[in-house]
Amino acid sequence: MLSGLKRLKLQILRSLSSGVVSRVDLAFFEPPATMRGRVTRSIIRLFADSTKIESVLMGPLSFEFVRTGCNIGLFDLLQERPGQTLLELHTALNIAVYPLEVILPGLCSLGLVHRIDDQFYNDPFLVQPLLKGVNNDLLRKHFEYMHHVITPAGMFLQETVVENRPVGLQKLFGQTDDYYHAISLDEARRPYFYNFIGTYTQVNRDRVARLPLFSRFSRILDSGGNTGEMSLAIARHHPSPHVTVFDFPAAVAQAKERFEASGMGDRLHVLAGNFFMDGFPAGFDLILLSHFMEMLSPEDYRRYLKAAFDQLPPGGAVCVFTPVITDDETGPLSYTIISAYFMFLANGKGRLYSAKSISSWLEDVGFTDIERHLLPINEVVLVGRKR
Repeated sequence: MLSGLKRLKLQILRSLSSGVVSRVDLAFFEPPATMRGRVTRSIIRLFADSTKIESVLMGPLSFEFVRTGCNIGLFDLLQERPGQTLLELHTALNIAVYPLEVILPGLCSLGLVHRIDDQFYNDPFLVQPLLKGVNNDLLRKHFEYMHHVITPAGMFLQETVVENRPVGLQKLFGQTDDYYHAISLDEARRPYFYNFIGTYTQVNRDRVARLPLFSRFSRILDSGGNTGEMSLAIARHHPSPHVTVFDFPAAVAQAKERFEASGMGDRLHVLAGNFFMDGFPAGFDLILLSHFMEMLSPEDYRRYLKAAFDQLPPGGAVCVFTPVITDDETGPLSYTIISAYFMFLANGKGRLYSAKSISSWLEDVGFTDIERHLLPINEVVLVGRKR
């Protein structure tokens, strides 16, 4: 039904555009700001939203405008003292007037800041996630990780597509095919990676950790568990299971320090290794795969799910916690775009998958009774059991 409606819509739009196709250029989408031009623009936007073109043309710079607004304290100041003038912002932020005269109109165009007469105000909703301390500074850490690591590698997306190899990875880290191991050894870039990944996990951390399934198992392997964020949450919500983080040495060293300081060190453990090379260790009845299976190709995804299946005892289970794209693989925008990160940087194999695909792979390797727990920000927990 939906597919038929989409095809009908495209057919109608193609018919409407056929008579004006020679005039469909930037001037067509952005007529002059006269009365007639404004009416024309309103009609055009019923069929084609030119802001989508602008978001592409100005995307990298728009990102830097927002990052700069965060880092110079602009949004925090306007939240605390709304209605500041240009000169008041200049004094309070200790930023010269000229840069502010350039930055503020851009942020107003993006809708993050509003200007009324000579005074500036934050948008009441859009700026909230950007404020210092919100979600443990998740978006600010996202900006720094994108700025210092992902964007420099993403500049080589075209070369990656043409050559079918992770050119961005090799431009940043040399001749390697293992991004996660390379960045764990890179003292300059490593903090941006761990700061973002650890905080990103926190958004749905407790929603996942509260799931009753963790109380049904006694020994949980948090494979790729980084610095132990999820393991700590599981231990807080469930008093019985022992949880072990299995990851690279640099990550588990930090996890061990956190576990010893948590007061739950008797139930929280670490194991250094690389499951891609070493496989899964034995002795666990639940294997948690959290926020890293996306780096695998479909073939490798199935292969490592099969390795988990073979290592688990009867009655054991695997739990996949991951961001997903829609089952028809057309959205959401942020995830379909960032999916390229796995191609040009991570290892040249993975991407974000749909819950439908992952469920089918779980069944392919022998897991049954597949559960799907939907979470905010397009994440999901998928659980498969070994009978």
